[in-house]
Amino acid sequence: MRKVRTKKPASSGETKPRRKIKRRTKKTLAESPQAADFLKELMDLGADSGGPAENLDFLEDNSDYNPLNDSDGVDIVGMVDEAIGQEGLVAPDLKIDDSSCPEAPNVVDWLLKDEFLGCEPPYLEQALICVKLFAEYCPHCSDTEWMETENHEPQEGLGALLEKVTMFNFGVCPSCGTHRSDAIAEGDLNFYNELACLAGQRSGKSIVTAMASTYITHRILKMQKPTEVFRVGKGQILHGTFVALTQGQAKDTLWEPFYGYLLESPWFKKYHALLRHYEKKYHQEFFKLKDTFVLYRHRALTVYPAGPDKRILRGRTRIFGAIDEIGWFDNNKGTNKVKIDANGVYEAMVRSLATVRSSEERLVAMKYDQAITAYMLNISSPSSIRDKICELVRQAQNSVKTLGVHAPTWKMNPNITRQSGFLLEEYRKDPITAQRDYGAEPPLSANAFINNKDMIQEALNPKTRNPIKYRLEEIKIGKEKYRYASVDKIRTCARASMLALDAGFTNNSFSLVVGTLVDGVPTIDICVEVIPLPGIPLHYSMIYEELIKPIIEARNVKIVLADRWNSIKLLQDMAFDYQHVELVTRQYSLKYHDFWSVKVAFEQYTFVIPNLDKGQDLDEVLKDTLEEYPRCFEYKPVAHFALQILTVQDTGRTVTKGEGDLTDDLWRAACLFYWGSQEDEYIEILTKPVETQQKTIGALGKALLGSSSSSTGVTGTSISSSSTGGVIGLTMRRK
Repeated sequence: MRKVRTKKPASSGETKPRRKIKRRTKKTLAESPQAADFLKELMDLGADSGGPAENLDFLEDNSDYNPLNDSDGVDIVGMVDEAIGQEGLVAPDLKIDDSSCPEAPNVVDWLLKDEFLGCEPPYLEQALICVKLFAEYCPHCSDTEWMETENHEPQEGLGALLEKVTMFNFGVCPSCGTHRSDAIAEGDLNFYNELACLAGQRSGKSIVTAMASTYITHRILKMQKPTEVFRVGKGQILHGTFVALTQGQAKDTLWEPFYGYLLESPWFKKYHALLRHYEKKYHQEFFKLKDTFVLYRHRALTVYPAGPDKRILRGRTRIFGAIDEIGWFDNNKGTNKVKIDANGVYEAMVRSLATVRSSEERLVAMKYDQAITAYMLNISSPSSIRDKICELVRQAQNSVKTLGVHAPTWKMNPNITRQSGFLLEEYRKDPITAQRDYGAEPPLSANAFINNKDMIQEALNPKTRNPIKYRLEEIKIGKEKYRYASVDKIRTCARASMLALDAGFTNNSFSLVVGTLVDGVPTIDICVEVIPLPGIPLHYSMIYEELIKPIIEARNVKIVLADRWNSIKLLQDMAFDYQHVELVTRQYSLKYHDFWSVKVAFEQYTFVIPNLDKGQDLDEVLKDTLEEYPRCFEYKPVAHFALQILTVQDTGRTVTKGEGDLTDDLWRAACLFYWGSQEDEYIEILTKPVETQQKTIGALGKALLGSSSSSTGVTGTSISSSSTGGVIGLTMRRK
């Protein structure tokens, strides 16, 4: 999906310019066609407009919601003045004065303030989906990076939203004065008209649909004459339709939450009381609210649930449509089904939105800052990579019209974490189904960069296992504790080797791989991973002294590569300590095409990795419940590496870590190794003939740094390895 631009902060010493809010000048009657229409309606009302004050006794049962407050009579002059000065596209409805039910300034106020929806507040992710869908935030004053699902946690709550996101008030930014229509016209803000939400079960996605639908309904009711605004033909009714696998399911999952809001929301209770008053005043029915539909005759709007019959759904003029669990409809393009045909139902709904959507550009061009459109709301958990919701989410990438959301349950619902007891049990019983239902990742995930398990099985070298044993240890310096690793045993190698590392610190592991070229084939021999603990980060100096130095000397390392800037100090230390052997060090940032090179190498069986530890099986690794992840992979770096290969995700611009809490550090290190193995200058170093030699690795000592510990060495033997290792995945942003 296309991201809007984030305004860069002013540099030090500069004064940040403020946008000037465009002040609207007061119009005269001659300059306001809306006011002229308003006066015409006033005259057409005849005696009704000047009648005696109405008896409001019928509102006594709803005394908290007296919408009229007109004990002093109707202020006709004030209403005319308001019509002259107002910026709306049409004149206000004189027959039904709904000014006592104000319009919400934006969707956040609608969801949170007591005088509007006034019900259980939304989850953070539910609110953010609405904020982005309705494009009611200032792209210049909001932290748009934080707004992305992967860049925040649901437990941060609505307070974080209010702090990091600046909402428009009636289409104007209160901070910088940006007008919403200008931001849309300039490409800074996407004017979305569709939502494709692929989320796990119990994520609250159905409630998102109900909340968004109430906001659309309230905006249409306050639009006065929506059919005129959207240039819909006279006598046409605007439909809002909820659809699911059955009409009963549509009623239960989508309509009932929406209907509940109509009954309980303070704003709707007040608005309905107002309509009841005017019904008595004019002896005319303005709306019907039943348990199966609502009809607002005065605004030509009706909302209801319906079955998934593409024939019945055609031919309506819709202001919004919603399909629940569209991922479980039949998505076979050649199906002859009339019902639950994913493409047929979806197309019938989308085409019915076209009339209203045709006004989008016109309204924006008219500088109408509060423009809305006809919305399509698709929500579902996945069934397979070929289902309709996965298809819609893929199509949403880089789209300026469809907001794509893909998130597991624990990224949507703050009350559920990946370590919740019931989730652990679900993953233990059936990890593939649990990952589909709660992780929102169907079998053979549509976003997986590599999903061919057999191909990775072939890459495992049956003759060679990870020839290193190491210990994970802690050191206390002052009041702080740190983690590092020290070599216990390592087999030596006379062949020139290359070491590639990915250096995490607090949230990511310190990972490295060491390999050679065997008959021209990139072959990874060693994998090591040092995982930080909560509150116990890694100590780079100790890792260098106790882990990297012994590996360099035992494996005849001639080249060291790192892809992150935070590894530069390590590279400098290595270059200094091993200048007598001309150790080559380099920092290189991996590109998207580098990952594709690794993928192709796996497909062509020209990249080898060490075999899993004795007793381990690839199928078992992939089915692991991952309890206490990532610590469940301590001392199992090759198994973790294999998991990362098959779980890293392709975003279309880069390859990033898998869903949920999965990491990709070993994968990144392996991709860096493969890149180096294809560089001519490094190939020359790695292919120089050397004499086979026996080498003994003794105690190398440890840097004290305020502590004492010991390391033991063992005698090793030279080995030849034909294993290859590789992974495919790059993280765009790393915490």
